Amino acid sequence: QSLMEASARADRAREHTVMCRQALEVAENTLQQGRAVLAELPAGKLLREYRTEKDTLLREMLYLQKIQALETHRAQLEDGKPCPLCGSLEHPFAEGNTPAPDEIQQRLAVLNGLIDQAEAQEEAIRKQESAVTLARQSLNDSERQEAETVSARSALELTVDHHRESLARLHASFDDLKQQVSEQLRPLGITDIPESGAGPLLESLQSRLAGWQAQVARKREIEQKIANLHSELNGLQGIIDTQ
Repeated sequence: QSLMEASARADRAREHTVMCRQALEVAENTLQQGRAVLAELPAGKLLREYRTEKDTLLREMLYLQKIQALETHRAQLEDGKPCPLCGSLEHPFAEGNTPAPDEIQQRLAVLNGLIDQAEAQEEAIRKQESAVTLARQSLNDSERQEAETVSARSALELTVDHHRESLARLHASFDDLKQQVSEQLRPLGITDIPESGAGPLLESLQSRLAGWQAQVARKREIEQKIANLHSELNGLQGIIDTQ
């Protein structure tokens, strides 16, 4: 019964290990897919490059806001003439050269969308990485449990084999003893020796032994009487010879 229970436990542990291994494979595949999606989101650039570009556009927006606040001075700037503030001959933000704030805002909206998607995907990937870690730990625990149950079953199998060998030796020894007893009982007219319920046979042998011992005692008694009679007869014979 113990060996059957150990085998059942080992089978259940093996099935659980298979399930854990499958769960780990699913988690790893999901993680790979998530990483692939993340790699495709910011086409042609890394996420940090888009974040850098966003920071640049924000600074540019701030710069434009400052420029718009200097509308009066900006309107007086002409390409080729020195700026009264800095002396530069080039005026990239003179009238007609100022970048359109709407374009920057549109670009920022696109970048924010890409960054939000990428960050959401990164969060999903972190969660999936945790799921992979847990699945791998579960698999390791299940494999260890399976190894323990298999080891326990192997130990029980060795014990059972040892008991079977011992039982086989006992059977062989029993057969030898039975043969010896049969040879000893055959002169007594006993040819059938039951393997179980030998009580009646033992009682019969004990009764016969008691009868034999009684006969032996009676024989000694008779032999003693005979010896006494022989002694008395010899004494009478000596008297007769003397007379």
